[in-house]
Order: sequence, then C-alpha cells, then structure tokens
Amino acid sequence: MPSPSTVKELVVEVEKEILSAHSSTTPVLRAMRKRISLQIKTFPRDIIIEAALTLISRNKVHRFIPYELVQNHRAAMEGITWSEIEQLGEGMGSWSEVDSFGCFVSGPAWAAERIRDSK
Repeated sequence: MPSPSTVKELVVEVEKEILSAHSSTTPVLRAMRKRISLQIKTFPRDIIIEAALTLISRNKVHRFIPYELVQNHRAAMEGITWSEIEQLGEGMGSWSEVDSFGCFVSGPAWAAERIRDSK
C-alpha cells in the first residue's frame, strides 16, 4: 500500500486492498487489516477515526475492518471520545456489526475506562 497522506487517500487504499482480496473470509481480511495497521501505526489519531467513519459510510468493506483499524491504533484508542464511539456505532444493521462494535471499539474503550456505563 502506498503511503497515503489524507483521509481520502487512506480510505481509497484500504478499500482497494481489501476489495482485491482473493477471498472474503475473515482470516484473509484480518491478515490484510493487520498489514494495513502496521503501515498506519504512526498516523495521527484523527486521520484514523475519520478514515474509519468514512469507510463505514461508504459501506464497501465489512465494518469490522474500520473497527479493527481503530482498535489496533494506539493513539486512536487512547484518545477515543464518547462522541466518536457513538459515530462509529451509527447505522449498524446486523448482529455481526453489533458484535464487532462491542468487541473492537466500545468494549475495549469501556474496559480501559475511556467511557462509562452512561453519559
């Protein structure tokens, strides 16, 4: 993946890479996401959050991809806000999306005491 410098470039590169997968199984897509995560680990947190929100809104890749990108970006998870978590959770349409959100975003944020049980 080339080194993207904007949210738009990052989104395009992630979609291009994920959509080019030889298989759409979770292990294959997760391995690709892990490679992407290594390449973006030094990106500013706001780029990661915005890219995740954009990936979700464009609906071209499984939601677990942007969720895992956020979860595996230290600065993104350390600074995640209640508002960002709410935005990442908007529009979920299946139990698999709810499970991914809980396992990769809201659950870890709650466990790390970045959010509480209620506002």
